[in-house]
Amino acid sequence: MDKRSLLFFLLVTSSFLFVNHYFSSKGIEKNKVALEQAQNLRKTQVLQVQKEAKSKTASLTDVSLTALYSSKDGDLLAYAASVGDQKITLAWADEIPDQLYDGSKYAKLAFKNQSKSEPVLYTSSKNKLTLPDLPDYDGAEFQFLSFNQEPKLIFAKQLDGEIVFSEELASNAIAFTRYQNEYLPVGVYDIRASKLRPLNEYINFKDHLEIKKAKLGSKSRGEEFYVLENDYQMLVFSTKGGALAEINLPFETKENKNSVVKEINFDREMQEKHPQEDYFPQNSYYRLDNEDSVFEDEGQLGGYYPLIRRSLGDEERPSYYSMSVVGDSAEKMIYNVSRFEKNLIEFTASQAHRRITKTFTLPADSKNAPYIFNLKVTVEGDARDLWLNSGVPEVELISGASNPALKYRVTRGNKSSVEKLSLPEDKPSKDTVLVSTVAPDWIANSNGFLGIIMDPLSDAPAGLKAKILPGAEIPTRLSLIDAKYNQYPVKKFPGYEMFLPLKSNQEMEFRIFAGPFEDDVLTIIDEHFDNPSAGYNPDYKAAQSFHGWFSFVSAPFSKFLFLLMKLFHSITGSWGLSIILLTLALRIMLYPLNAWSIKSTSRMQEVGPEIKKIQEKYKKDKQRQQLEMMKLYKEKGANPFMGCFPMLIQLPFLIGMFDLLKSTFELRGAIFIPGWITNLTQPDVLFSWGYPIIFFGTSFHLLPILLGGAMYAQQKYTAHLSGNQMTGELTEQQKQQKMMGNILPIVMTVLFYHFASGLNIYWLSSTLFGMVQQRIMKSKMKPKETKPTVKLKRKK
Repeated sequence: MDKRSLLFFLLVTSSFLFVNHYFSSKGIEKNKVALEQAQNLRKTQVLQVQKEAKSKTASLTDVSLTALYSSKDGDLLAYAASVGDQKITLAWADEIPDQLYDGSKYAKLAFKNQSKSEPVLYTSSKNKLTLPDLPDYDGAEFQFLSFNQEPKLIFAKQLDGEIVFSEELASNAIAFTRYQNEYLPVGVYDIRASKLRPLNEYINFKDHLEIKKAKLGSKSRGEEFYVLENDYQMLVFSTKGGALAEINLPFETKENKNSVVKEINFDREMQEKHPQEDYFPQNSYYRLDNEDSVFEDEGQLGGYYPLIRRSLGDEERPSYYSMSVVGDSAEKMIYNVSRFEKNLIEFTASQAHRRITKTFTLPADSKNAPYIFNLKVTVEGDARDLWLNSGVPEVELISGASNPALKYRVTRGNKSSVEKLSLPEDKPSKDTVLVSTVAPDWIANSNGFLGIIMDPLSDAPAGLKAKILPGAEIPTRLSLIDAKYNQYPVKKFPGYEMFLPLKSNQEMEFRIFAGPFEDDVLTIIDEHFDNPSAGYNPDYKAAQSFHGWFSFVSAPFSKFLFLLMKLFHSITGSWGLSIILLTLALRIMLYPLNAWSIKSTSRMQEVGPEIKKIQEKYKKDKQRQQLEMMKLYKEKGANPFMGCFPMLIQLPFLIGMFDLLKSTFELRGAIFIPGWITNLTQPDVLFSWGYPIIFFGTSFHLLPILLGGAMYAQQKYTAHLSGNQMTGELTEQQKQQKMMGNILPIVMTVLFYHFASGLNIYWLSSTLFGMVQQRIMKSKMKPKETKPTVKLKRKK
């Protein structure tokens, strides 16, 4: 090997070693950062669990702790948790007695051959130990019974797939979970393996256990729940506050075509990945079977949309329940069920200075009053500072953002108007908005697509108020989705409550709408309760909202376009095709304006070369330059501003179209292309993945990419039709035009990437129709023939 080859070899080797060392150090540094982040996360989780443990750690009596003796007069050998006639504990030695005394009777060892620290069972009957399945989901809470020195309960919680303890375990411990108002053993935490093992994994236990599966939906909070249900609503009432803990709307199915609420991706993801939070009702409940009250241990998995925010994990939210009476400690009242009949439930509760009676009824004819129930409230005694709470609607995303709306209708003289209430702010002095001088016809608390309307049917005191609740105080169910990556942070989604005041010693009646703000549904209700002789119409349709920066201008145009879209839907049966046909209809309606704009632009392109000559000729005399240019414009019939004017005229229609496609409930959950475009109010999803990527998130949206490609093609096509190919050496202005033409499709792709698929379909089809229109216009526009100039010879 010569010197040159050796030198080359050494350079390549050293370069390779340097690159390898560089990337290795980067990898080590990256792993170190990841490790530190994981450690910080665990510290935060431990602090969180320790904070919760102060109020959530159970007492030893909650697990029925029992002392076990060698005999009736013998020594204390161990402690055990009692479940009926069975005693469960951990072996305190490799050899333990076959029989022990529990203070009242003897219990026999159910099996032998156990090892120290493994679970053992002493029983005084032949019955099997009936226990719930081990909860295995984030948010599951446990009480661990440790027998180290003295029996002790330690609170723990499952977070990110691991058990986080409020304090460190010194030995194996029995895990308990709350089930039907009691704590029952479900497993043993092995500190050597750092693993929580279900009891049925222990061979000796298998023959003595009966595990009840799928009990994740049965959470108990020391309250009773009662259910009234029809084809439109499942109303879940709680004895805490005598109020609605849940308002669940059934999905539209083949079996239930009355409901108009469709299942969307969020619903499917909740059922698949967070089943413990997707039971309806969440808790054990009572229902009516003919005239008999029947207790049901658990609700149904999936099949409903939760209209109001429900409790997550073991949280308690009775003060936020819908139709709860709040103020002056009334929200703490425990109610008794005085009547429970078909379509009716009545609650009563008393304090020293008041008695409250609440009667809820479902309409006998629900088809003419869908999503309606009635409430009568009587406060006997002091009703000062008592308010009726709307509850907090669950979050709906409209083009990727939450769009809550608070409204009220008021009649002054003979004229009614709907006012929009400013959203309260999460600041000490601005967290509540109070309107004290108005007696509203009704108030509406909406998440954009669905909501609650409270309509006082009897004389009510003047006033209404709204309040903001921090997202951490009443988190949305969306916070569970991709919680590991904080995809939907609770801080981003505060809740909003609305309130109406109550009167003393008078029965107040309210009609409550709790459902989707769907056009046909609201029309049916308005027509059903319309009373022309009294000049009364509830006008619930006015609660609908069009969302956008200029919705106050575009709303009339949006309503007109919606009527057209409904017409196309009645013909095609597809909301996706209806959007395309509506886009075509809008193009046809605006054809004269678009044609005007295209002609004006074409004339400006024709005079472009002559304008350039004038600018070059009079570049030192700006005033003469302007005069010559205006003279040329007049001769050629061109106007530099006329191309923009038609666009300004049609702008309200375009904004109205945008607001319509963002705000129409009918498009929510509407499928256009199965497996790709499954919800026209959300971005299309071609495929998805687990780890969020900056900008893209966890799914790939194809429509915005197609839109960007179509806009780029339109820009090239326009240049081709106009003959403006920008070849040769470009002027500075042409360079800027070319750059803008290339950048705009990219900007629009980025802008529309997280927009609703309905909006993308509209803009994409509008772009394609625009190219067709340009072609038609170009074929109609013929260049003007110029007469040849004849030179006359002078006579000599």
